[in-house]
Amino acid sequence: MVRNGYNTIPTPVDQYSGQIVYRGVHDSDGVTADEFIEKLKTTSLMISGADSSSKGRGAYFSEDDFQAQMHSLRGANSKVTEWGINSKAKVLDIIDSSKMLANLENITDKNSVMDYNHEIVGILSGYDIIKMGATLNVLNLEVVEWLKSSR
Repeated sequence: MVRNGYNTIPTPVDQYSGQIVYRGVHDSDGVTADEFIEKLKTTSLMISGADSSSKGRGAYFSEDDFQAQMHSLRGANSKVTEWGINSKAKVLDIIDSSKMLANLENITDKNSVMDYNHEIVGILSGYDIIKMGATLNVLNLEVVEWLKSSR
C-alpha cells in the first residue's frame, strides 16, 4: 500500500482540479469536528470502523451536500466541509467491485452484515475511489483536494 501511495494525505490546492464533494462531520469520541477536519487534511488515511463499512474501509465523502449534512447531524457541532477530487482519480463503481469480489476464491465478499471487502479489491486493482451512488469511499487520500484558502 505504501509503495503505491495509499499512505498519502490530501493535497492543498488554489483551486479544485475536478469534482467538488462534501464531508459531514460532528464531534465524536472526544474529537471535535474541527479537530477531525484538521486530522483529515494532515494525517494519512483514517479508516472507517469495522462493521460499519458497507462500501469498504476508507474516507467517505458525498457528491450530495444534503447527504453530508444528514451525516453531520448525527452529533454535536455539526459541519459540512467542501473538498475536491482530483480529475485524474481512478474510480471503481461498487457494482464492478462486487463482480470482482465474486470472482475471487480466497476472500469472502463480506465478513459480517456491514463489513465488506471492497477496499481490498480497489487497492489491489489500483483504484483511488469506490463509488456507490453519491457516496465516494476514498482509498487514496492524495486524490482529495482542499483549498489553501480554507485553512
